[in-house]
Amino acid sequence: FPNGGLELGQPLTACEGWCADPQAQAAFAAALSTAQAGKTARLEVALQDGDQGSTPFEVNLVPIAGTDGQLREILLSMVSLGARQAAERSSSLFARLFELSNDGIIITDTHNRIVAVNDAFSAMTGYAREEVLGRNPRLLSSGQTPRETYQEMWLSLEREGFWRGEVIDRRKDGRTYPKAMTVSAIRDRQGSTVNYVANFSDLSRDREAEAKLLYLARHDT
Repeated sequence: FPNGGLELGQPLTACEGWCADPQAQAAFAAALSTAQAGKTARLEVALQDGDQGSTPFEVNLVPIAGTDGQLREILLSMVSLGARQAAERSSSLFARLFELSNDGIIITDTHNRIVAVNDAFSAMTGYAREEVLGRNPRLLSSGQTPRETYQEMWLSLEREGFWRGEVIDRRKDGRTYPKAMTVSAIRDRQGSTVNYVANFSDLSRDREAEAKLLYLARHDT
């Protein structure tokens, strides 16, 4: 990272100080606002690079939502456009984050064919990676999610590049479960969608706890 990177606990707004000029600062601030609103943001911006002047970077800000649908954290990646080594390190980091995430993650191509899933996906759904690669995510559908929900999802992805909501899916063993899901469209520099990334969490325990509390409230003597 430029100028040594961030200290733990520093806000992301500190990154604006890395920008080489006021125009770059404004672009970064706008991208951060987009991420805080729950949408993935990407920009190319010139950042200060010590005594060597400035270096162009690709900056990605990816919002991660909690099970309550609220913004939990923002994943920041910065790749020097002129340094292959930096790109390789970033790719390795994302690979580790992908595999270590507690959320299930699905990546599909533009034809909605699964190209990658992580270990948390297999743990939640019961499907091994080899069983789902190349298949449509609809194999997870329980048939209980309203058609309108999926129509809204695709419309939002087309217009905004992002969707958040809840669906009811089916595990490999036939059991259904509710899940909170966010889907982001990944676009290239020309603005064309190249992949879709969905991350989801199992809401079963939350719903069971809610049902128990409701039962106790109704039967409280």
